Amino acid sequence: MISLASHQNTGSIDVFETIATSQAGPTLIPAPEQQIVLSAEQQHVLEIVERGESVFFTGPAGTGKSVLLREIVATLRASKPVPGSVAITAPTGIAGINIGGCTIHSFAGVRLGKEEERILALRIGRSPIMLQRWTDLETLIIDEVSMLEGRLFDKLECIARIVRGNEAPFGGVQLILSGDFCQLPPVPDESHQHRLDSTFCFDARSWSSCITQPPVRLTQVFRQKDQQFVNILSAMRVGSLSDDQCEMLSRLSRPLVYSDGIEATELYPTRAEVDACNQQRLKKLSGAPHTYIAVDRAGCDVRGRLIPKEDAIRLLDRLSIVPSSVTFKVGAQVMLIKNIAQGSMVNGSTGKVIEFITTAEALKREIQISLPNRGEKRAQNDKQRKADEIAERRRLDSLYKMVPMNGAVFSKNQRFPLVQFTNGLILLCAPVAFSVEGFIGNVECERLQVPLVLAWAMSIHKSQGQTLSRVKVNLSRIFEKGQSW
Repeated sequence: MISLASHQNTGSIDVFETIATSQAGPTLIPAPEQQIVLSAEQQHVLEIVERGESVFFTGPAGTGKSVLLREIVATLRASKPVPGSVAITAPTGIAGINIGGCTIHSFAGVRLGKEEERILALRIGRSPIMLQRWTDLETLIIDEVSMLEGRLFDKLECIARIVRGNEAPFGGVQLILSGDFCQLPPVPDESHQHRLDSTFCFDARSWSSCITQPPVRLTQVFRQKDQQFVNILSAMRVGSLSDDQCEMLSRLSRPLVYSDGIEATELYPTRAEVDACNQQRLKKLSGAPHTYIAVDRAGCDVRGRLIPKEDAIRLLDRLSIVPSSVTFKVGAQVMLIKNIAQGSMVNGSTGKVIEFITTAEALKREIQISLPNRGEKRAQNDKQRKADEIAERRRLDSLYKMVPMNGAVFSKNQRFPLVQFTNGLILLCAPVAFSVEGFIGNVECERLQVPLVLAWAMSIHKSQGQTLSRVKVNLSRIFEKGQSW
């Protein structure tokens, strides 16, 4: 029998009981997870981290920055199991969720960070929670650091020294920074009739004193095997395509037609273009629509206090990648937004809805049902296992305190989308949990929803962190440097 975390008080447990207690059909546990083997470049970064030194590592897409970051987090949590000693952050909510963390603004307690450093430090010093957070901090991870404004980096560095009472760079905190400065830059600061151009964080006054190690550039591309294509992408990244490379790309211009009928997902710069395209295509399908309302639950803050319903809803709508309501029809082109089976059905896999069936029908027909794995398997020592146990216990403790926020119910008799993906695999996409976590791993809110979105089109911003096998990029309304990369 499969052991599952409790989902009481949601009305949704029937779905999971059907999966867990049935003896029919194949096992529904995800495929065996792959052991992570770091490259020499990645191992070098990990060694710097283990020495307690600050580091910035970069590299183009596909060089394993996210994989390395997860290994760094696992290593740090094994050596520093005390809650609050390691903080995982990113400049935006979506980037933070992708790495299991929160925004740097939320962690630091600076809100928008508009005030002067000493005013912000004074406010933090008056808050016992924020003061304790900065005091406990030993290592600060900031992913997608290219989107962190240079002036904010300087403010955070000054705040760290003031609040921690330590005049060492960044108050003695170890910094682990990751990102690609060829991608999106920080958002400019705009107000009425005024615009303050953004600066990259490597232009911050305190950057050189905080990051004394030379930047580590990851060069080994794992995502692509065609070296000629890798060379083209590398040249495109820095705007230095040769005439031969441009001619080769031009020769590839052709209509994209696939025998399975699944089209390339079209990326647009704006959400309005995405919504218009997806809804227009959905309306053209003749089948009956199936709409799914998410089961939302409120969790707890770092002190174990229940987060108010209104705040939890705002967090879910702003940070969760899954909508509160989704509608599909047979023939709808969809994208999976949860890792289900490593290497075969992952966040970004595209397919087509071929039917709507119950979990019982799927079991009878020996069809796999969505149960997300818990990430890549790591080589573990006793310390690692202990740290993982502490993290899991903390996560479950917060889950038990969660309370429903709406009357939505998922039933075992409900029909869910059966999707055939481009690789030929078939999956019944039953609801799974999407959580927004606090800086110590506490679950602040959770949304139970079908792990799919319409995928004829999606925004460039939403595609961040996903691997799309078929894609068309519409650049007609690009409005920012690096947005097309």
